[in-house]
Amino acid sequence: ILTPELHLQNGDRRSQGLLFRKDDSNFTDLKSNFENALQQIINNAEVRIINRNRGSGTRILLDRLLADKRPAGFFQEAKSHNSVAAAISQNRADWGIAIRSVAEDLGLGFYPIQDEEYDFILPKNRLERPEVALFLSLLQETEIKNKLARFGLRTTN
Repeated sequence: ILTPELHLQNGDRRSQGLLFRKDDSNFTDLKSNFENALQQIINNAEVRIINRNRGSGTRILLDRLLADKRPAGFFQEAKSHNSVAAAISQNRADWGIAIRSVAEDLGLGFYPIQDEEYDFILPKNRLERPEVALFLSLLQETEIKNKLARFGLRTTN
């Protein structure tokens, strides 16, 4: 909870979504009816998921989408967004949830599900400290924003 003694500094956001091979016909209906297409994918025993490790934010999102269902490949876990994308591009899985930038890096299809925001909460009595001032100024620099964009992060301010 943000109290009067704290400063909220908007950070960056990134898009998480469903990754798949662009030539896989199981994913052609995603844009027209996501909920229905997702249920068909989940219930198709021939379409394999690459899951994320328990405790990750992506796994929490995926568990929410799956409810109590356990699609084929459910127990195969990846520890990173890059690992999810690699498993799909190498045909070890058909779909998974990861960030847009890894899908783009490997030429995979991407259907956005949600954005994640990364903000910073700082004690107001430390805003004048040189280290904090430097940090806040770096967040505004174009070069830093461009570097973060290469990792799929977009500025929110």
